[in-house]
Amino acid sequence: MEQLKMYWLAGTPIKQYEFPEGYSVSNYKDESDKQAWYECCRNGLVTDGETEAFKKDIEAVADINPYEDVFFLDYEGEHIGTVTAFLQSKDNNGNMHMAAIREDFRGKGLAKYLAMIALNHLS
Repeated sequence: MEQLKMYWLAGTPIKQYEFPEGYSVSNYKDESDKQAWYECCRNGLVTDGETEAFKKDIEAVADINPYEDVFFLDYEGEHIGTVTAFLQSKDNNGNMHMAAIREDFRGKGLAKYLAMIALNHLS
């Protein structure tokens, strides 16, 4: 998997998109959201045999506070995508991490909403 580095300059307007009907954003609220987070993130990234190692890897990012930094894109109340946006303590740079859309919702132009959510949080 490749990494993409993008820069947003403070003060640059962030394009705001209106969510299509049925779609909304929510925050990670409690431990019951953890499995949905894993499922959105791992979908297409790991095989079933790698699930436990994957869970440990995404929980190991020290600067992530799931209650503040993990967001879900929901369709009719169901988590169908996620993005994690957090500040790295070592250099105070924002990081958009684990942006993913569930496989059955891909190809609908939904990634722009994840980017908007992350940029709004980090700004």
